[in-house]
Amino acid sequence: MSLSIVETLEKKGAMTDIDLLKDLRSKFGEISFRELNRELPIMLIKIIEDSKIPLGEEEAKLHSIKGKVERDLPLSRKDESLLVRLVEKANEWQGERKARGTLSPQTLCPDENGELETKK
Repeated sequence: MSLSIVETLEKKGAMTDIDLLKDLRSKFGEISFRELNRELPIMLIKIIEDSKIPLGEEEAKLHSIKGKVERDLPLSRKDESLLVRLVEKANEWQGERKARGTLSPQTLCPDENGELETKK
């Protein structure tokens, strides 16, 4: 189902969770909001981890959120906001890496303004 969520969002762009749920139901039959809400954080965490973005002090928070998701515990609004913010940061990180060529995460570091710069 995760792949189908990604494909739908890539094809149709941003959409409400109601529209996403309708689209998934047309492909998979009856799916609850609970099932959808269980999949989304897993996908967001994977995006963040796959990006290899340096998290700094947010790493402990992400680890805590990941633990909640693995134990099927509800996430707070603060947790959800952090996941969205980290995904946005991961997407920016990937864009920076592509713009500079294929650099490993260790070759870039944020400067005092949070901008990515190459280590010398």
